[in-house]
Amino acid sequence: MIAFLAKPQRFIVRPAPGWLDVCHKDVARILESPLQAYKFKPELDVRQGIIAVSECDYRQAMELVLRLSTGHDVEWLLHSGRVTSRDGWTDFLDKSNIVELWKNAADVKVNLGVTVSHPVIGTAKSVRERAAAYLERNGLTVLASGESTSQEHRIRIDSQKNRTQVFVSMAGEPLFKRGYKDVLSGARAPLAEHLAAACFIWALDEIGPGVRNDLLNGACPLLVPFAGTGTLGFEGISQLTNVAPGFFRKSYSFESFSFHPAKTLDVIRKRIRLSCTPANVNVRFGDTDPAACKAVDENIAGFKARFSELTASSTDMDSRQVALDVTNQVNNFLTNPSEFASDAEEV
Repeated sequence: MIAFLAKPQRFIVRPAPGWLDVCHKDVARILESPLQAYKFKPELDVRQGIIAVSECDYRQAMELVLRLSTGHDVEWLLHSGRVTSRDGWTDFLDKSNIVELWKNAADVKVNLGVTVSHPVIGTAKSVRERAAAYLERNGLTVLASGESTSQEHRIRIDSQKNRTQVFVSMAGEPLFKRGYKDVLSGARAPLAEHLAAACFIWALDEIGPGVRNDLLNGACPLLVPFAGTGTLGFEGISQLTNVAPGFFRKSYSFESFSFHPAKTLDVIRKRIRLSCTPANVNVRFGDTDPAACKAVDENIAGFKARFSELTASSTDMDSRQVALDVTNQVNNFLTNPSEFASDAEEV
């Protein structure tokens, strides 16, 4: 399995729903500004709502997972080929080497998804049954359809007329699960983190660089009048200060692979810290719901505590300090916006 680290691989990025163009730019930005040197030069291709990354160093795909703000998942294409009969699945899965990904198969729980677009090799249900039986014969535990755990690994089989592919998720849990919130409930219309990041990136691109600079130096406050649990504000802070999601999230599915290059992951995390942008960010949260504001208060405290790690560990980080001036209040912005900002204040 070490051979996977020595030759280019192929991955697909699933974007935040509705934000393909923004996610494509996000992926391109990350691949064009790697945090360390890699062996291969990735190529991007957009088709059918996904972003294909080919000729990619496996280690660089790890970095993509940690730095991507607007993606739902990054999937690794393990094997692509043809299955011409219902009895051909064992041979196909053998060629994928999928059961060799993990050292301790008994500890692995798999969420298995299957899509089939032609009947020759069976229905999606029958293919799933065959694939599940294969995985379980090799010691893996396949979760029942609809069952989910926080420690699961996700495998997806996509069978079309002339091609069948097997993918494994690099992330495990979806990438919008950042890990910086202490309270997740209380919002009436929750906004997923990757959607919030895409909204913020798009808005800044539309408004122009001047506003970004004003937000960075505190001259222009970032107002989040319908705060919920604070997602939009926290993603705004992260985007402004160039702090990647991998700074907050503690674990990914790829860390359990038998050939996982742990030292590379440590280097990427360190360089994410070193790449943050000095800032003095002023964020004002508000909501009409007192329960939501209480949740935001708890999340603000947790977020600021995690953010403090950026400068706490080393004196050479002093030049990259980020000052956060974050406030929160119960407020009906639609009827009384002046409580958030004066008429003369740029927001």
